[in-house]
Amino acid sequence: MDGEFFKYLLEQSSGVIIAVILILRMEKRIDMMSDTLSKLMNELVSRVTSNGQNMKP
Repeated sequence: MDGEFFKYLLEQSSGVIIAVILILRMEKRIDMMSDTLSKLMNELVSRVTSNGQNMKP
């Protein structure tokens, strides 16, 4: 009985560890994507506003 419980506990904990690792990797990539989109939007806004100022008579 104790051996089965230990085996079950080991299987479950290894599954949790794998899930946590995958979630952390996804979180890192999502953060990188968010930073890139933020930089892109800042650049776009900067170019649009500077072009709009240059077009005024």
